[in-house]
Amino acid sequence: MTSLNTVFKNVFGQALAPLGFVKIKGRQPYFVRVVPGGEIIHVITYRNEWCFDSGFKAFDILGGVATVYRQSIDLTWTPSDNVNWFSSNWFFYSQSNPWNDDPESEFRKFRKSIYRFPYLADNEESLLYAVEYSLRISENIILPILDKATTLDACVDYFYRFNLHMSIYDDENLGNDNPNNYCNEGLLLIKTNNKEGVIKALEGYISSIAYQLKRGNGELFRFTQEFYNEELKKLEKLKLEKTFNPKMFTKELAELERRKAANTETLRSYGLDL
Repeated sequence: MTSLNTVFKNVFGQALAPLGFVKIKGRQPYFVRVVPGGEIIHVITYRNEWCFDSGFKAFDILGGVATVYRQSIDLTWTPSDNVNWFSSNWFFYSQSNPWNDDPESEFRKFRKSIYRFPYLADNEESLLYAVEYSLRISENIILPILDKATTLDACVDYFYRFNLHMSIYDDENLGNDNPNNYCNEGLLLIKTNNKEGVIKALEGYISSIAYQLKRGNGELFRFTQEFYNEELKKLEKLKLEKTFNPKMFTKELAELERRKAANTETLRSYGLDL
C-alpha cells in the first residue's frame, strides 16, 4: 500500500513544480515557493486528521505565507507543530465568502465537503482519488490566495485578513524570549511604514502592560510603571506625527535585519534559492 506521504508528494509535486514550488530537504512534507526578492515564502503541505468513520482515514491540505521578518521559520517541525500560521481550504473558503447559516445553502454544503478529505484505509484507488480531489480544491481556494501575497504590503493584508499574529513588543528582547511568538509578523508593520497598523499593535501591547500592572504581575513580566509611561509617551508621539518616522524604532529596525539574515540562512539550509 502506497503511503499518503508518497501520493501527496507525487500528485502535488507535479502540479506545484510549474508554479515555482519545490519540495524542501528533510523529512517534512513541505512544498515551498520563494517569491522573487527572497523576503516571502508560500507553503503547501498536509497533515493527517482524525476520521470518525470506521474503516476510513483522513487528511487536510494546509497553506501559509511567511516573511523573513518574523521571529523564526522552522520547517523541521511537523505541519501540526506549525499550524499557528497554516490554514486549510475550509478556513480560507469560510473567511473569503459571505457567511450563510442556512444548512441547505451552497456555502454550507460546499464548506462541509472540504472540511477534511477522507479515504478508505488500505485502498490505493480511494487514496489517490482523495489526494487528486484535494489538489483540485486547493488549486481553486488556497493557491489563488497565496498568489496575491507577493509584496510585503500584501502580506500584511493577508495576515490581518486571516487572523494571524501581528503584535509589536517593545520589551528588552522584542518578544524573542517567548517561544509561542515564533510566527509573529508584527515587526513587518514597521518595515512597511504602516503607521495605522503600528499604532493598533502598540495599543494592544500597552493595554496588556496596564493589565498586568493592575493585577500586580508587573515583575513577573519585567514590566514597571516607568516602562509603561515611556511606552505611552511613544504611542502618543506617534499618533501626533503627520508622517510615520520608522527611526522611532531603531531597535526594531536592527532586529528586522537580524531576523532577515537568520531566516534567510535557515531557508537556504532547506535547499531553497534565496
